[in-house]
Amino acid sequence: MSLLALIQEFDGKEIGEDRNGNPIHGKLLPGASRADLIEIAELIPCPIPPHMKDVLDTTRGLLPSLHIVDFTGLSLKDLIETSDLCPFGWPIAGDEFGNFWVVDLLPNSKDWGPIYFVCHDPPVMVLQAQSFEDFVAQLIALARKEEDSPIERVTQKLAHRIYHENPNVQSYEDAKQLLGDGQLSSFASSLDKSYQFIDMRKARVGEGFSWGRYGPDTEIKRAGELRIFAYKKKAGGFWQKLFGGG
Repeated sequence: MSLLALIQEFDGKEIGEDRNGNPIHGKLLPGASRADLIEIAELIPCPIPPHMKDVLDTTRGLLPSLHIVDFTGLSLKDLIETSDLCPFGWPIAGDEFGNFWVVDLLPNSKDWGPIYFVCHDPPVMVLQAQSFEDFVAQLIALARKEEDSPIERVTQKLAHRIYHENPNVQSYEDAKQLLGDGQLSSFASSLDKSYQFIDMRKARVGEGFSWGRYGPDTEIKRAGELRIFAYKKKAGGFWQKLFGGG
């Protein structure tokens, strides 16, 4: 089933019942205008893929869903700053707590993906979906109130686990000396031993890192368009004592 067919099938489909036993039906928000599409094309770093243009022509989002859904991103673009994490990040949804789902667009992107959950409490970035189609399927699962849906799993479980366990982090020494990985070692060599590194190039859904590991002003670096990140450790102080140096 194509992405557009998946969305169209949701429209008007019974997906559950309310507290009074009345049926709940899926609904599509109105599509983007021509002016909207022109504005989007001017703001994002890559052409709008044909399949995404079809989606945006059809709808801005699905209901019931997250607190805010706007596939155009136009109502959300000024609400979040992701330049350190995703230089061309394009928000498409948000929750009621000020956290957002962001497409990591690049100049050569052919799809609106991958999509990350960028959260401030806890301060983490988690891979939510590899593609826009996967994200729509997750929105539908959430609307159907499927048990342990991918969005609920990321927001309610994995984000907190990543923050507390800080998995898959590499030291400066390990990243710099990693044989056979010129991209990571070159990036590490451009920094210094005060940084720790997170390789998200082959991340699976639910994996991520704590961008605010050393407080809200943690210094973040990204290896250009590669999904390799580094954050600078703070010498001494409360945050380093709390996290034991990372």
